[in-house]
Amino acid sequence: MPFPFLDSFLPTFVLYFPGGIGPFRWAALSGDPEDIYRTDAKVKELIPDNPHLHHWIDMAQERIAFQGLPARICWVGLGDRHRLGLAFNEMVAKGELKAPVVIGRDHLDGGSVASPNRETEAMKEDLMPFRIGLC
Repeated sequence: MPFPFLDSFLPTFVLYFPGGIGPFRWAALSGDPEDIYRTDAKVKELIPDNPHLHHWIDMAQERIAFQGLPARICWVGLGDRHRLGLAFNEMVAKGELKAPVVIGRDHLDGGSVASPNRETEAMKEDLMPFRIGLC
């Protein structure tokens, strides 16, 4: 862990938000896993320089079984989320996907959880303004 003083999941989770990186998830309303695999390929195409993201997608395809509607989640930046949403819509319009995909995103942000009465209470004070100011 890059910050040994952070000893719980949430403070570590919050560290990504100042850079605009956050969870981005989508589900194939067709129920067909192939639609998710096609969107996986589009993610890798549009974000070619992120080996961690590519590794996650490859690992998820190999190791994580779908439950209910096929879905995927990954962590990407603000501009990338926008581009992916537009690309997914275009894929639907062109008939590359059997049905629309529903896109969701956590509404959790660093400013909303940086509170002395929450899980972030163990964060060092000198980091709190950084998180709140940039989110």
